[in-house]
Amino acid sequence: MRFLEAFLQFLTWLETQIRYSASELEALLAGYEAPLTLQPLLTECAGRMGQDEPFSQAWDQGVALLPKESGLLPGDRQLLCQFAEGLGSTDVQGQIAHCAMQRAFFTNRLEEARDERQKKGKLYTMLGSFAGVGVSLLFL
Repeated sequence: MRFLEAFLQFLTWLETQIRYSASELEALLAGYEAPLTLQPLLTECAGRMGQDEPFSQAWDQGVALLPKESGLLPGDRQLLCQFAEGLGSTDVQGQIAHCAMQRAFFTNRLEEARDERQKKGKLYTMLGSFAGVGVSLLFL
């Protein structure tokens, strides 16, 4: 969930930078001070772009290197890869629209993750309670 929150902040920042600056994508990625959850992805992508690799390939490689501890589901990783497909291939207005669309997708996914955490949190609390009751009944 922290990764999704950090990525949404990045998308908002990126949309603003695309709108108001003429910087190239590589410079934008390298210049963003990302939280630790997002930093490996951006660093890997910017480094690969510095070696003349296209953005979409560099981004996909960065997504592939994200640790499992990031909490991303396979669908989340697929959304991240889809983000790279449309970025940098259109004019400024098209890129801004692409960022806005991706922000909507990731906002929806973040809400789903929060709902899931709340439901599973209740489940684990109930399981713990039932386990405690079961153990106490065994020792009576």
